Amino acid sequence: TGAVAFPEGELHSLKFSRDGGILLAAGGVGGQSGAVVGFDTKTWKRVFTMPDETEAVLAADIHPDNKRVVFGGPNKVVKVA
Repeated sequence: TGAVAFPEGELHSLKFSRDGGILLAAGGVGGQSGAVVGFDTKTWKRVFTMPDETEAVLAADIHPDNKRVVFGGPNKVVKVA
């Protein structure tokens, strides 16, 4: 067992990719900032980070091809990156 750091703030969502290769972590600090981070499940290193959200990210999911992420928060806007 182990742990991964999420210094971006409070964690609101954890989701594995369909192939189990990526762990998606989403969260942040309400009213201040949010981020979505992808961790490689073999090395537990960050493979991507989507910071600079103005609100905490409450939910996120990753496309089966692991190339796109959809996420949203309390501002009621869904983003695809």
